[in-house]
Order: sequence, then structure tokens, then C-alpha cells
Amino acid sequence: MLGHSESHTLADRERQVLLALVMDSIAAKLFAGEMPAPPDDSPILQQHRSVFVTLREPSGDLRGCMGDISASRPLGKAVQRAALSAAFRDPRFRPLSGSELAG
Repeated sequence: MLGHSESHTLADRERQVLLALVMDSIAAKLFAGEMPAPPDDSPILQQHRSVFVTLREPSGDLRGCMGDISASRPLGKAVQRAALSAAFRDPRFRPLSGSELAG
């Protein structure tokens, strides 16, 4: 858990790593590839945090959004799990297809 003096903001590098994890995890699920391991080289990515992953259509419309408010997993693992849920288990949308991944 973060104290008052600790930052809640991710650095650009950490945001890029998490975005790549989201895309790579969804692609692995779609194309039966090997699921990437969540990063463990950054202390902030090992902190247990609440997360939400939002997927959008190229038009900006919502395509999926799932998360976990419990902060029960390291950030990298929580983001990966939320990304897969947003892509394939959001009950408001059909599961993401391979043709949609590029968008």
C-alpha cells in the first residue's frame, strides 16, 4: 500500500511497459501464443494496486472495461488480468476478435 509521501503516478516507461503487456496478452489469447510474463523489474509494478483497463474502438467508443478494486495482485499481473477480462469477458460486448486488435 502506498503511503502519503509515495507517488501514485507511473513513469512513461512503466506506462509503456504496461501498454505492451496489455497488447501482447490480448494477442497471445487471440492467436494461441505464449502468454507474456508480467514485468518484475520495477518496484512500482510489484506493488499491489487497483486497476481498470479500458479498450476503445478507433472511433473512441467503449469496447470493453474491466478491473479490480481490491488491490490484491502486483500491478503487472492485475493489468494483465484486467486486460484479458476487458477483451474477452466484459458482458456488454462480444469477445474481441483478431481483426479488431490493430485498432
